[in-house]
Amino acid sequence: MNLRKENHFDLLRFLAATLVLVSHAFPLTSGSPASEPLAILTDHRLTLGRVAVLIFFIVSGFLIAGSWDNRKVLSRFLSARVLRIYPGLAGVLLLSVVVGAMITTDRAAYWSTAIPYFFKNLTLYRGQDAMAGVFQDNPIGPVINGSLWTLCHEFVCYLVVAAVGMAGKLNKPYVLALWLGALAVSLIDPFTHYFLQPFFPLLSWFAAGMLVYVYRELVLPAWVSWAAVAAAVACLWAGVDLMFISPLLAYALIRLVYLDGPLTHFAKYGDFSYGMYIYAFPVQQFMAWQFKDGVWWHNVLLSLPLTLLLSALSWHWIEKRFIGRKTKARAAAVSPAAIIVEK
Repeated sequence: MNLRKENHFDLLRFLAATLVLVSHAFPLTSGSPASEPLAILTDHRLTLGRVAVLIFFIVSGFLIAGSWDNRKVLSRFLSARVLRIYPGLAGVLLLSVVVGAMITTDRAAYWSTAIPYFFKNLTLYRGQDAMAGVFQDNPIGPVINGSLWTLCHEFVCYLVVAAVGMAGKLNKPYVLALWLGALAVSLIDPFTHYFLQPFFPLLSWFAAGMLVYVYRELVLPAWVSWAAVAAAVACLWAGVDLMFISPLLAYALIRLVYLDGPLTHFAKYGDFSYGMYIYAFPVQQFMAWQFKDGVWWHNVLLSLPLTLLLSALSWHWIEKRFIGRKTKARAAAVSPAAIIVEK
């Protein structure tokens, strides 16, 4: 794969974030994800939102492995990751607290829960779901932002890449061993811990993206991508976990991203995918609180424009400013020939 070729990563991430919004519309309006179309087709083993999360982790595994390869300096690598995640996260948490203060039905207890909500979620450690008097009667309950749970897992995956890179083991055998280890732990499932139980399955998908990066010079025939799709359908029909073929699916996905097409400059007005992901859930909860008709597509139509607007504002007012600092620091330390696409 030519990593300096124009690609569709921005489009893919935006579509994945939109899928999350559509998927969440079902439980947020009805209280249950049971009526989500993909859940019905796969006997509730998969949802559109889960597919989107797996796409995010594959793409992150691929790009973050490349990010380490470009830098190979822990401080620059970690500062880039912090600047990508935390400013936008702080923005959505602050806005949630402000709006929550306007609509809470329990003003006496509100601030004693709102302040911890902001700081606990900002640390990505044992996040807090609710604030007093906000969305208490919504179909899914008072959860403010159910999408944030993946961020701590993704950040730990970044630390895994840093650890592997610092050890000088970001190569084919060790990344393959990482994927096999994550897969094995996921299948054994020895954990009931709130973090570890979902972490290893997500790490296996992240490691699948890393595998595609370290094997990036391998060029397989086009039919392999179609074989990956057929294998995924067969696994879903047979009830086999897609983790078993995650490197194959990751290869097909990344190859698709690098195909020629007219939308390689999709994000020329801004990369709104992260904002879409972190703003969609609270916006959808607000719409479910405001309009109690229980219709999923109504929730999508109302939420999508506002989520997109907030994402654009987040990008131009917050995220881009911090990413600009990251890019300047990176340009001073890395030769232009070493740079691959990274967000």
